[in-house]
Amino acid sequence: MKCALVLVASSVALFGCSSSTPSDAANDTATSDAGLPELGEMFVAKRNCGSCHNPLDANLGLLSGNTEPVVHGTEVYAANLTPDIETGIGSWTDDDIARAIREGFAPGVVPLCPEMSHYSRMGDYEARAIIAYLRQIPAISRAIPGSICPPIKPTTQP
Repeated sequence: MKCALVLVASSVALFGCSSSTPSDAANDTATSDAGLPELGEMFVAKRNCGSCHNPLDANLGLLSGNTEPVVHGTEVYAANLTPDIETGIGSWTDDDIARAIREGFAPGVVPLCPEMSHYSRMGDYEARAIIAYLRQIPAISRAIPGSICPPIKPTTQP
């Protein structure tokens, strides 16, 4: 019953991101909707976010980033997704998080490395649920090295 409701709701729900400042992050609309964090946890598992964003040592904390490169031989690291203000996404607004997930940009115009999947077709309801989930997981102070994105190779036309 719950899953059917999610599918129906996700096809008609509107994404109500607030234009909050980082200090208002805890009051964003995504955190006030009952049941969204649980659905967000399900969506994060479905999208397999933990395969990159969970550290190799599970004792270091859920989605607290990875200091091992995402792809062997690169300097691309998965970010700390916990709500820690200093080392995670705790200072990001809902709009910032949704844009990173959908378009591959950190706050401002900072592009994420192409190794980060972009979910441009993600529905508003799923994005709100993921944001609500990320807002309520424990904040973990864990610095992750800055990524150096590999150059994008131009495609050749035959």
